[in-house]
Amino acid sequence: MVGRRLGWAAIAGSLVTLSLGEWYAGKYLTLGLGLRAVGAATIGAGIAYSFCNDAMCSSDFGHALIGVGVVAAAAGIGYDIATTRSAARDYNANHRVAIMRGAALAVGARGRRRRRRRVLAKVVELVGLIDKAIELKGHTASR
Repeated sequence: MVGRRLGWAAIAGSLVTLSLGEWYAGKYLTLGLGLRAVGAATIGAGIAYSFCNDAMCSSDFGHALIGVGVVAAAAGIGYDIATTRSAARDYNANHRVAIMRGAALAVGARGRRRRRRRVLAKVVELVGLIDKAIELKGHTASR
């Protein structure tokens, strides 16, 4: 039962995850998604046709359907992999999204240094409090 669920999750994931970059760019129904969906349906039909016990069914035809489905799904995967990057770049260019890696790294580095200094100051303060507590405990123990 778990294996069957994982199989369906893998199929659904392969249909959806490869299109996330296109979806980011606002393209929800892509050729790649369509090819993968048709490929999955064709593979399912081929599997069903291969196990058909009717006299009209042929396992060779079922195997051919499975092969065509695999090719269609592979073509959809290749298409989405090839077009996702350019779709995201076009979207960013059209929406004037500027990605400045250097500035983000510099701001992040300065912020990290400040946080480290604050944490270090808190640690020094905490160590001082612990020393005072030990000193006070030593005075009360010697009385």
